[in-house]
Amino acid sequence: MLLGCPITLKESSVMRQIIQLGIQDRKPVPWSPPSVFRRGTKKNPKLVIWQSVVAKYAQAAMSQNNQTIYTGGPVHFCVRFFYKCNKSALPGDPVWLAKDDGRSGIADVSNLVKGLEDALQGVVFDNDCQVCSFEASRRYAMIEGFSLRVFAVEGSLKRDSFDEADQPIE
Repeated sequence: MLLGCPITLKESSVMRQIIQLGIQDRKPVPWSPPSVFRRGTKKNPKLVIWQSVVAKYAQAAMSQNNQTIYTGGPVHFCVRFFYKCNKSALPGDPVWLAKDDGRSGIADVSNLVKGLEDALQGVVFDNDCQVCSFEASRRYAMIEGFSLRVFAVEGSLKRDSFDEADQPIE
């Protein structure tokens, strides 16, 4: 099974690395919906800056490896987001909710992934709908940033066997 997803790779499938990237000293910024005004919308300015930095580094890594935008099919990526250690955390510890009120001030993983996918779209892969699976985590570290590996899934994908309880309710 591929990372807990209901998809597995057939023996003929290959995961070929497209890019490996790491950015330090940049706090990951989560995706957030744009603000809506009478005269239009405005994206989160911190998100826009973070995505442009990620896109710039990804473009440099793609150029360095003579890679072009991958348009050939599904992609899979592994990413770890790093936040600076607080007084109670050690490097490598998972980032959990830090306060009793249930709010840590650290973004949830799904929104971090959304922001990253948008930054990589048009640079590493053609469209973020190509992402068929991913593995993501947040960890404490001495510095903020993230590390990323993106893979092209070449060959066939097949579904795992499901029982009737796994099917949508009609």
